[in-house]
Amino acid sequence: MAKAQEKTLTVIGIDPGETTGWAKITIPLNSMFGNAPGRIIDHQTGEVTGPETAQAQTICRILKRYVWPTVAIEDFDLHTDVRSREVLAPVRVAAKIHFCLETGMAGTVVGIEWQMPKLAFDTMPDHRLKKIGLYQPGSEHRKDATRHAMTLIRRAKVSSKLADRIFHWPGDGDPHGGEQIS
Repeated sequence: MAKAQEKTLTVIGIDPGETTGWAKITIPLNSMFGNAPGRIIDHQTGEVTGPETAQAQTICRILKRYVWPTVAIEDFDLHTDVRSREVLAPVRVAAKIHFCLETGMAGTVVGIEWQMPKLAFDTMPDHRLKKIGLYQPGSEHRKDATRHAMTLIRRAKVSSKLADRIFHWPGDGDPHGGEQIS
């Protein structure tokens, strides 16, 4: 008899900018909505560069690879009077990605959560990423995307209201009994 596939949740963290980092983290469904201990089944990262619209299109294609993902995307509060193209690139890229998410161009994304960079850095500093085996030397964009994905997972674990809002399934709307498999 074939072994049943484990039910999972997929969270994609996005760090938009001139270079946009992304990170995919998959966890067991029962570690969010049951009593199973937290465990990371899969962690993948990447980054995209180039024209802003092309970056958004690439992120859409990445999101379509996964079954009903939830997205954690970096939000912004500009603390500068400088309004250069470089400073505002994250805002423009994030807006284009958000358009894709809202219109379905990124597939069936079931939850979108905007998070400030400080929240992600405070929740998942480098030493925590190292402790759980998710620290990757090199690209800050990939690390920041990983921080956002893990921050959302940690926030949802302690807030059932947040978890119920961002992890739901089209059709039955019930993460506690849904049949999502990724």
